[in-house]
Amino acid sequence: MRAVFVRLAVSRSALARRLAVSVGLVALGSGAACQSPPAAPVAPRVADPPVPPTTAAAPVTAAAPPDEPVPLGRLPAGVRPTRESLALDIDPAADRFSGTAEIALHLDQPRARIWLHGRGLAVRSAGFVLGSGAEVAASWEEVDPSGVVRVTPRAPAGPLRGDVTLRVAFDAAYDPQLVGVYRVRTTAGPAVFSKFEAIYARRAFPCFDEPAFKLPYDVALTVPASAEVIGNMPVAETAPVAAAGAAGAAGTARKRIRFQTTPPLPSYLVAFAVGPFEARYGAVPPSEVRPAPLPLTAIAIR
Repeated sequence: MRAVFVRLAVSRSALARRLAVSVGLVALGSGAACQSPPAAPVAPRVADPPVPPTTAAAPVTAAAPPDEPVPLGRLPAGVRPTRESLALDIDPAADRFSGTAEIALHLDQPRARIWLHGRGLAVRSAGFVLGSGAEVAASWEEVDPSGVVRVTPRAPAGPLRGDVTLRVAFDAAYDPQLVGVYRVRTTAGPAVFSKFEAIYARRAFPCFDEPAFKLPYDVALTVPASAEVIGNMPVAETAPVAAAGAAGAAGTARKRIRFQTTPPLPSYLVAFAVGPFEARYGAVPPSEVRPAPLPLTAIAIR
């Protein structure tokens, strides 16, 4: 330890001597600079010619606001669906189904576009019916694989305001994954079912496919006359539908089943089935806690 201490002391002494020499050199350099001769006089500068005035620049136009980001979570607030009418054409023997949807909307403030859900739908037409009754064509864009859709009125309609109705005509294939609207083969023939929970309704029709949106639905199905139709509301009306086949010949007989309006429901609680079903009807008799009979129906493949 003593030897190390001695080396450290020597090093410090040498460092002090070097610092003293450096300071002396700086001082000499400063003195030499002070004794330098004065610089030669500079000729007077000729004034620059006057610069002609320039015209005023045109005002900068503010950039257009950026497009609204795609809502990958919940849909934006301020657009409230109040009612939806569905008219679907379903034939279990066909490979696709088609339909129209009309969604009544209330906008809390003017909007340039509407966001909703529709996954894998082949949209043939889309448009808005304004509060004045005027109809405006719109573009339908599925902008995310999850089924988020942007619907924009075409120019020169301008922003949407107040109460409007969105109309969409579309068709789609039966879903092969047993969700949305899907088809199964049975010994009695093909049958079509719906399975919309939790977010599969968007695969069947345009909708606001979130449980927070609860609205009444009017559902009508056009099906082959021989098919049985099941819904989650009582049947309100059954009517025959004429269908023309090739070369004007009479086509397959069809019928239209219209169900009663549902209470306010989220989209995943809409339900129906079309196929070769048999049903047995009955009722549970009244009791002390239920004065009216309770209707009961058992349904199975024929």
